[in-house]
Amino acid sequence: MEPKRAERRRGWARLIPVLFLCASVGITAGRCAGSPYAAFNRGVALIQKGKTEQAEPYLFQAVHTDAKNAEAWNQLGIIAYERQDWDEAELRFRKAYDLNRRSAVYPRNLAYVYAERKQYSLAKPLLKRSLELEPSDPETWTALAKIAFLQGRKPEAAATLRKALGIDPAYLEAIHLLSRLGNETK
Repeated sequence: MEPKRAERRRGWARLIPVLFLCASVGITAGRCAGSPYAAFNRGVALIQKGKTEQAEPYLFQAVHTDAKNAEAWNQLGIIAYERQDWDEAELRFRKAYDLNRRSAVYPRNLAYVYAERKQYSLAKPLLKRSLELEPSDPETWTALAKIAFLQGRKPEAAATLRKALGIDPAYLEAIHLLSRLGNETK
């Protein structure tokens, strides 16, 4: 009988590391659910499902938990931009840009707000900054071309669009605007 009892003890002893691992995973999962990124991740998941209005409270929770979460501020800016709430979009994009000057997305998004307000002198330097950070982005080149086009500088717009198409020859927005420029100069 004694050997069986010793074998049983060894069996339980082998389970201790497994039980410890399970407990650790449970504790870690609980911490993740309460982490500053849980609300952000939930907000982004809702955005991906097209439920931007439902995402906004989660993103606000994320920036309340971590005020330096530039991407959460950016996502909040996108929501305001889609509502055409330019003042709120500007504040949120500005916050994202101020928190992270190394992202090409944040100055570009802020520039879009200024372009909507026809404040091209504010938009253009931000687009140029975005291109300094990410020179191979056809979207930013096209946005810069649109500003030139709207300001009546069509040769500059055409040259800028050619740069965008040099990066991505199939970039539809640049193709359409270049076609529109060609039709207007005839």
